[in-house]
Amino acid sequence: MRSPADPHKPNRIHPIALRARVALFVGFFVFGVNGSSWMARMPTVRSTFDLSEPQLGLLLTTMAVGSLVSVVFSGTIVAILGTRITMRLAGVLIFVSLMTMAAALMLDMLGLFISALLIVGAAGPLVNIPLNVSASDVSRALEREIMPHFHGAFSAGAVAGSGLAAGAARLNIELAHQLLVVGVLGPVTMIVIARTATALSDQDELLPDSAIRAASADTPEQIDKPARRSNLEATKSSFQVWREPRTLTIGLLLLFSSMSEGTANAWLAIVVVDGVGASEATGALAVSVFTSAMMVGRFAGPGIIKRLGRPRTMVAIASMSIFGLILIIVIAPIWAVMVGVVAWGLGVSLSGPVALAAAADRKNGAAARVSVVTSFGSAGQLVTPPLLGRVAGAVGPRAMLWVVVGALLATIVLSPAVRPESSEKN
Repeated sequence: MRSPADPHKPNRIHPIALRARVALFVGFFVFGVNGSSWMARMPTVRSTFDLSEPQLGLLLTTMAVGSLVSVVFSGTIVAILGTRITMRLAGVLIFVSLMTMAAALMLDMLGLFISALLIVGAAGPLVNIPLNVSASDVSRALEREIMPHFHGAFSAGAVAGSGLAAGAARLNIELAHQLLVVGVLGPVTMIVIARTATALSDQDELLPDSAIRAASADTPEQIDKPARRSNLEATKSSFQVWREPRTLTIGLLLLFSSMSEGTANAWLAIVVVDGVGASEATGALAVSVFTSAMMVGRFAGPGIIKRLGRPRTMVAIASMSIFGLILIIVIAPIWAVMVGVVAWGLGVSLSGPVALAAAADRKNGAAARVSVVTSFGSAGQLVTPPLLGRVAGAVGPRAMLWVVVGALLATIVLSPAVRPESSEKN
């Protein structure tokens, strides 16, 4: 890859890449806020519809089903429509879903709320894939492994969204009213930034045709500009990647790492309250500590990856998560549990960014590969709640975490798959 410091070759792509990087930071942050700002108020949803704990878990599985169905086709959608239009389409779907949620809460209609969850679940991959493909393109243009920074922005948005939800609850603001505000500001922001955020991925729509034709083979515009393909070719290509061993292996890696992150999001508070005997406030604090540790890990990630490389980074972070989980499982004092939560959060922080960056190594077909890998992550999120619910019922919430330790050991075995692959390879 050409050095950006080479004085003999023009570097006209970097201003576009820098603007795209800023827009992507905003996009990832808003994506984090959109989800966490209402999920942090699940007790309100439970009380509104008078749901038991198992019923609430089943309700949340609805969103995972929508995500899993969507992710199978999202690579094809991105290949046909492009990242910019897909992201704007997702913004519209998020707006519709959050407005539907608000209406369902106001009217006390559980069926309408379930429909909203299906829509928001389907919208997730249509935001996630364009964001990650575009982030990979920016990383490639800037010749820096900065994917974790973008995911750090998502974690920062999740922390901000949780804080927003806590503040709204403290001020007795109805969740429906909160959704009416967030459901407008978030999607509108996503739609507005889509053009700049996807500038490198959909570059033929940003630059005039004359500029593209005039670009020499040495300019980044010519190197990075995706070739236009027919809808049939795009669809065919998006399904062919399902036969690539490396892509499937990365997908399995993300499936197991998603089990770890999903378990923390869904079960950590219960582990701390029921397993350790702490208060509900302490359980909520543990979730906040975990999310904050993930955010810190993601912003520190590029330096770690640069020093260790991707495969050794995966081994190191999985080992750290395993250490944290063992502390939570076997040591009773709450301070030790919190140390374990920090180690778990730091450890799980980079698995997703590294896996998605590896899936997008080759620009040709990057959206399809990210879609395939993301589908494995969605499958992990779909399977984890009912699976661990059964295990927790049999052995208790703390011992249940040994299943997550096993999943993390699997990511260590699969870690060689994320070794960088030439983006020039077809």
